[in-house]
Amino acid sequence: MKNKNILIYYPDTKNYNPTPPYESLMLIEALKDFSERIIFVDAAKDHFEIEKLVQDSEICIITTLIKYTSITINFQLKDGINFSKILKNYKVPVVWTGMAPILLNKSIEENCPDDILVKTTDENFLKIFIENYTRNNKNIKEIYEDTLSDFIEDKNSFKKFGNYNFEKISVEKYIHNNTFNYLATTGCVNSCSFCSVPVIYKKKWTHNSIENIINHLRFLFENFPEIKVIHFRDDNFLVSKRFIFDLFKEIEKQNFSFTWSCQTSVNILKLYTQEDLKFLYDHGCRNISIGIESGDDYILKNITKSKTTKRDSINTLKKIKNSGITVSVTSIISFPYNNKRDFIKTLKFLMRLKLKFPSLSLYCTIYQPIPGTEIFNEIYRDINTSTDTFSNNIWTTKKEKLKLKKFETFYFIFDNPHFYKLLPDDLAKDLKFINLFFSPLIRLRFLLGITSNLWEYSLVRSKLNKIKQKHGIDLNYSLSDIGIRHLTSNFNYGFNKS
Repeated sequence: MKNKNILIYYPDTKNYNPTPPYESLMLIEALKDFSERIIFVDAAKDHFEIEKLVQDSEICIITTLIKYTSITINFQLKDGINFSKILKNYKVPVVWTGMAPILLNKSIEENCPDDILVKTTDENFLKIFIENYTRNNKNIKEIYEDTLSDFIEDKNSFKKFGNYNFEKISVEKYIHNNTFNYLATTGCVNSCSFCSVPVIYKKKWTHNSIENIINHLRFLFENFPEIKVIHFRDDNFLVSKRFIFDLFKEIEKQNFSFTWSCQTSVNILKLYTQEDLKFLYDHGCRNISIGIESGDDYILKNITKSKTTKRDSINTLKKIKNSGITVSVTSIISFPYNNKRDFIKTLKFLMRLKLKFPSLSLYCTIYQPIPGTEIFNEIYRDINTSTDTFSNNIWTTKKEKLKLKKFETFYFIFDNPHFYKLLPDDLAKDLKFINLFFSPLIRLRFLLGITSNLWEYSLVRSKLNKIKQKHGIDLNYSLSDIGIRHLTSNFNYGFNKS
């Protein structure tokens, strides 16, 4: 490599993803021997001139999400492909890392047949690959094959490269509502058939070192005092009680002042006692998100391998609530089984949960088949699917998507008679009457389990739109076409200003 740059490009997420590019940060750390030549571009956050950037580059590494999010990876895939095609005009070789080359390899191979697709989450591979690339003049694909044949995966790569430097990115651009998304662990011990995580991490879970995590938190709090909440954006943060207790005992010694939230699974939380949850609360935990996944027993048995049941979900919610920690629930609706009966069964189960827990924050998404997962392979096998991941669900009708949107943006919010109190005073004033008037009607609907003839929404939709327009709130309803976290408490239930 002749003194030209190593370009690391994080494709545009269109600002749908508030999580920093951890895959890129760890890769930069792995390539620190080449630090003087590394140019990092976060396409959604940084301004850059493509021509100058490309002309000065010897090789480009396109890094994609370390966590699979349908709407975000869809944007990243398209932007990455477009950027790769530009690089071809300058004869700059391209290497893909992260989720895209593992799960969406067919789309990349079809559009960019000369690109190298790295299908491991171990940054050691890129380190060795780039070192080999600098030492010989072989064809890049030969170098890749040679590296692959000698490579042995390092189980401790996360800890090894987990002392990455946040100064490489614009941290302030990733702070939302005084919250910063942090990644302390990767992987999951579960094998849910709809999920990409078992495919990527092979049912393995690992964590960064406590020392690295403490150093990161210290940097964030010292340099960005506006950060008041850390959301541990891990797939299953609470897997190891020993790690969690050791981590927060060490954090306690640092005198950091913050609260935190995380996400985990029902089968993991079953292992936590009421005393354990009190420890989490006393050490700053204020919200836990759990995946109840479905309200259909048949679906739960098949997709979660019986690790989640409706009874377990309810008992877990009670246990968390008794600890003083608030709860968010994630679920998936409209699987291609059981004659789609899960659509109504899941809605009814969520209605039941909202009657028991009015302040519950819900995130319900239309099932989107993720390439490489067990269900996707069962449905499509070797059939080519669209680059647009949203189009791979061909059985859910527009009418069903609209129904879910109505529940998300109205019924699962205004059922809580105190919802308006969670909002800024001027907005709360405009929504108070609507909230108080419709809340008992919605709860009666939930009690009767009625999911059709949504007349309450029809009455109030126009008025809600006017209120949102008045307060400069985003009316882009496509956000909830398949379910999006903008409708959870962390994003003010969709009532945040655009």
